Amino acid sequence: LLSVRTHLFLPQHIGHISDVSPTINAPMTSFTINSILEKTVNRDKDFRYMATSDLLTELQKESFKPDTDGEKRICRAILKLLNDTSSDVQGLAVKCLSPLVRKVHDAQVDEMMVELCSGLLKGKEEQRDICSIGLKTVVIEMPLSMGPVAVRQLVPRLVSGVKQEVLEVKLECMDVLNDVLKRFGANLKEDESHTCLETLFAQLGSTRAATRKRAIACIASLSAALPDRLLGQLVGSVVDKMRDAAISLELRRTYIQTLSAISRSGGYRLGKQPELGVP
Repeated sequence: LLSVRTHLFLPQHIGHISDVSPTINAPMTSFTINSILEKTVNRDKDFRYMATSDLLTELQKESFKPDTDGEKRICRAILKLLNDTSSDVQGLAVKCLSPLVRKVHDAQVDEMMVELCSGLLKGKEEQRDICSIGLKTVVIEMPLSMGPVAVRQLVPRLVSGVKQEVLEVKLECMDVLNDVLKRFGANLKEDESHTCLETLFAQLGSTRAATRKRAIACIASLSAALPDRLLGQLVGSVVDKMRDAAISLELRRTYIQTLSAISRSGGYRLGKQPELGVP
């Protein structure tokens, strides 16, 4: 089976289905919504593809202003399309997320985050893959005002995923977590930052290079928003590991790379507080 990632966004050319596409210049009415959403569950994947394409077109219009019930129905439909048997339909569904999260109410974005995160943590391989892509899209596109909501809903779930033994889940969770920390790290409370940091620091000792690499990236993103006290503790812990004669050369290199990444992320803070630096 081809990986979802290898052909998820490749353009596909299928025959025109004349009775699927609504008048694209008209405002999105309840009738238009109903017509499109009905076709997203058609047994024919070509109909589902065209319906999803029409939905994307509508979402990109400035006139897109459905009511609350319409928002809920559209969000549910897109979440279902993300798990479609056709990777082409899945690819279009992911593209729908970008304009959608910028226009619907925060409550709908909140529900989508929870649903996608659940698929990432508990889904089968293909579902996990598409949920990861979808979740990254939501995190990148959601308004900054939703930072506290994103932190509350995603960080604890993603941290639990980082602790899992399944390598793929661990890596995907760190990828998404890095995006969350880059955009919304400043919204973390100190105890949340501490828990997140502890989990990520433990991954630096992993035997897998991919795990260590992602942990370094997450720690660097988190360090930019850490309180001075936690930043000092982090740097001190990294330096202690670097000085540990018992660790392997490979792990020592990992801790050096971590310190370097922290310096690039917020080196000016280390310069202002020499006691946090490396002697």
